[in-house]
Amino acid sequence: ELSSVPDSISLFFQQQLDAFPQEKIHVQTDKSSYLSGERIWFRAHLVNALSHRPIFISRYVYVEVINPVDDLVKRVKVRPDSTGAYYGYVDLDDELAEGAYTLRAYTNYMRNMGEDAFFRKKIHVLDPFSLQIEPRVSFEVEKNNINLAIQFVDRQNNEIVIPDVVTGKFSTKAVNTLNPKADYTYYWNFKLSEKDSRVLLLSLIYKGRKYNRYYTIPYDQSDYNVSFFPEGGYLIPGEICQVGFKSLGEGGLGEDIS
Repeated sequence: ELSSVPDSISLFFQQQLDAFPQEKIHVQTDKSSYLSGERIWFRAHLVNALSHRPIFISRYVYVEVINPVDDLVKRVKVRPDSTGAYYGYVDLDDELAEGAYTLRAYTNYMRNMGEDAFFRKKIHVLDPFSLQIEPRVSFEVEKNNINLAIQFVDRQNNEIVIPDVVTGKFSTKAVNTLNPKADYTYYWNFKLSEKDSRVLLLSLIYKGRKYNRYYTIPYDQSDYNVSFFPEGGYLIPGEICQVGFKSLGEGGLGEDIS
């Protein structure tokens, strides 16, 4: 019986981990922000999830760059050197859109545990052209109705400029070409569904140069979510129970409600 074996539960856990060891991976990069066209140097540390000591189950580590709409941009496969160290680099494309990207790392063995076991790290990619042109973007959000206004300013003289071409795209919708109004402002009104990605890709061509940038579309600040937490975890029928509650705005911050 279980009671006749000292620390039998711990023993069973140890036997399970010995038969099916779990990997954990951590990736270091040379910096956290890059210009499009630069090279990301990295080193991956692959360890046993229990002991945090190096583990050599997998022959390869896969490192990927994922854009803000969860599309794969680049993937590299590295194998350890003679000392068991994983290191390498990822080259970013010259015309990669500016925005917040995700560096993701895993092994084939880790895929058995699902993507929650993968390593993720945010990296920021900047377009050098943003030092010359500044898009001034403002959003007005009412439920799922989005009103977008954009002006483009030359950073050198702070004057408004009109690019040759301006387009916008979100989710799987078609690319929309924007035209300026009399006040040199580009307006775009559209509606998002619950399934649409809240990431907008803004693209422009000015004096022969291309500039792309991702923007996160904000939520309506009047929307919020309320969760209820009964004391002890359950509401008991027929008994007076104490219940706590939590209110979060769409942006993830707490809201004052009654």
